[in-house]
Amino acid sequence: MSPSHRRVFAPLTAFVLATLLVSVGHAQDRPVGEFLDLVHTDQHGDHKYVVFLPAGYTPERKWPVVMYLHGASCRGRDGRAQLMAGLGPGVKLREETFPMIAVFPQCERFDGRLLGGWSEYPDDADRALRILAEVEQNYSVDTNHRVLTGVSMGAFGTWAIAAKAPEMWAAIIPISGGGKDWFPEQLKGIPTWAFHAADDNIVPPSESGELVDGINARGGRAFLSILPHGGHNIGAPVFNRDEVFAWMVTPEKDPPADLVWKEEDYDRPKVFDDAVPFVPGAEIASAVQLRMGIDLFESLSYAMPDRVPSDALSGSRPPSRETATALGMPFDVTVGQVRYAGTVERGQMIPQDDQSLLVHIGIRNLNMTIQQTRINGGLMNVSAGVMRIVIGHRAPVWLSLRVKPEVENRRVRMKLLGVGCRIPDNNFYVSDPQYVQVRPLPFLQGRMSDRLVQSVREKKRDIEQQLRSSVPQMVKKIEEQANSQTDQIISFTNFPMPLWQPRFKFWPQEISVDSGGLTLTLGATVAALAPPPEGVVVEQIAPMETPFPESNNQGLQLAISRQVIETWSKMLAQSPVGRLHLLDLRSEPFQRLGERETLEQILPGLRGMPRGTEIDAELAIAEPFQCMFEDGDNGQLGSGFSLVIPKIQVEVATRRPTDGQFQPYAEFAVSVRQDFQLDFQQPSFTQRQLQMTRSRPVEVSVEGGYVAEGRVRGGQPDLPLFQRYFVDGWN
Repeated sequence: MSPSHRRVFAPLTAFVLATLLVSVGHAQDRPVGEFLDLVHTDQHGDHKYVVFLPAGYTPERKWPVVMYLHGASCRGRDGRAQLMAGLGPGVKLREETFPMIAVFPQCERFDGRLLGGWSEYPDDADRALRILAEVEQNYSVDTNHRVLTGVSMGAFGTWAIAAKAPEMWAAIIPISGGGKDWFPEQLKGIPTWAFHAADDNIVPPSESGELVDGINARGGRAFLSILPHGGHNIGAPVFNRDEVFAWMVTPEKDPPADLVWKEEDYDRPKVFDDAVPFVPGAEIASAVQLRMGIDLFESLSYAMPDRVPSDALSGSRPPSRETATALGMPFDVTVGQVRYAGTVERGQMIPQDDQSLLVHIGIRNLNMTIQQTRINGGLMNVSAGVMRIVIGHRAPVWLSLRVKPEVENRRVRMKLLGVGCRIPDNNFYVSDPQYVQVRPLPFLQGRMSDRLVQSVREKKRDIEQQLRSSVPQMVKKIEEQANSQTDQIISFTNFPMPLWQPRFKFWPQEISVDSGGLTLTLGATVAALAPPPEGVVVEQIAPMETPFPESNNQGLQLAISRQVIETWSKMLAQSPVGRLHLLDLRSEPFQRLGERETLEQILPGLRGMPRGTEIDAELAIAEPFQCMFEDGDNGQLGSGFSLVIPKIQVEVATRRPTDGQFQPYAEFAVSVRQDFQLDFQQPSFTQRQLQMTRSRPVEVSVEGGYVAEGRVRGGQPDLPLFQRYFVDGWN
């Protein structure tokens, strides 16, 4: 074959590499709004907050303003958590177009009722209004167009703050909130659009409905949108809707309160990666150990084709052009757009005794379509139509690689030890061009067609090499995917406390491979709970002296150090967030335990308190949890363990009408022991689910009573009744 013909097809051999590359398009630069981290200073110190300035902000005009009051989970002093949910992500997604200044203060109070942070305690609400005034002093704000909005605790604050100063606000948007029966009279002059979910079991939707009905009964303009589901946390779907932002700008118009809600509305946008910083509180060495046996490798091999994205082996390459020389004469060679598509039919991963993994990837029906080929020179001009190249039409073409997984600086590294690929001659064919035109020598069309096909077939070894040379990029992608998992924050959202669920990051500590499988040891970083603004000292937890138990399980084996739970619970016991009102707990029996009627049954002395006496009941984690595994310091799947909470303090306080502060009235010390069984379920050959079940009824013991003498006129505390409510709440 002549040099010119070889040069015609050289650009085609790079097509395989393109399957592993991601094309990134760069949009034209557009002005976007800016989130500013600011500080408000008063007699109590510095208070961080955030202001959003819209794109194109200029002091030459007046800008409407919206202030957002966050929910209880965003309390703190970091100055960023209030951007995590609700209005913040909604504004971020519209930072090019949202035409309002947005103000994000932060509630710093951790004690008291969760829903009352902005409404029942004046310090944070007053500071939020001072921050708004500071923004209006420093920026060009239209004080006739203030909007107030909030979610949950922030919605209660929205109703309350607007009712106390209705002349300030052009509109309010409370979400999942409620308020006092005197609010409607105060709010009848403010356009109001409230939101609630039908299945909110923390604040019933009737709370919003009664306020909206009361405003309208007094001649006001109030609207209520009920979401079909979403529970109490519906900030994401509400602020995902453009209609809500449009109404902020023109609240004089009636809003589309009958919105139709779609499932995609509930997707929570992740636009602030650092909105709630993951501040390390403790690091635990050898926290978890995973053993992947040979059976699991077989199931993973079986699932490999389903795990590969449908477009992983499809795409296109743009036309290419180059100059070649034949017989001393120049030729322009143009290869049109190349499209390719294929599938992964089979896969196999085999652990080896030399600490490596042997990976086989079976590629089937890799079709490459060359749209057009042109050769322009002094003697002749050739134009060829569509050609198809098919690889793996008879059986999978195997790409084999051997890698050694290692851990380096808490990152997984895949050391490539070798790679191989051979395309059998009988598993690779090239179709004739759809047409061939040769000017001015048309009688050469047949010979030129054969020559084009033969030229492509002679490039088979180059294609094999391109497959092999693409493997390092593939391995890099595997590394990135594996390490992205270690960067994720694992939250235990079903933990019974309404806030401050345990948050962890797990990082690779050690990897070993043998012919029986792979063993991965993970360390754990535990997030600090409500860290102070000056930061925390990260506690280093050494591994247990007892090693993880050995296992001959051929599937998946998981072992967990008891320090994972104990370390987090120690942080909880030492943190102010380890104290909660019984009425704020998710369990209905716990909520009933905090109600006045129940407390008067348990503490008969309360019945004799003066009229108007307030009763307050709080639960506090007084001592860290303890884990006791059947296997010692580390538990593994299939074994049982006991969770022991040595002391939960339940404190009852009262405030008479003449008292300024709540006074201690009674205390109960509760200890809990719950036995669990930890196991994996296998719903299918390729799926595994971690399951924790209670193996025995909970054991609860209660001690306590009145904290001062002379309070037993109504009788002794009913400890069995207290215990019954506590057990029901735990269950």
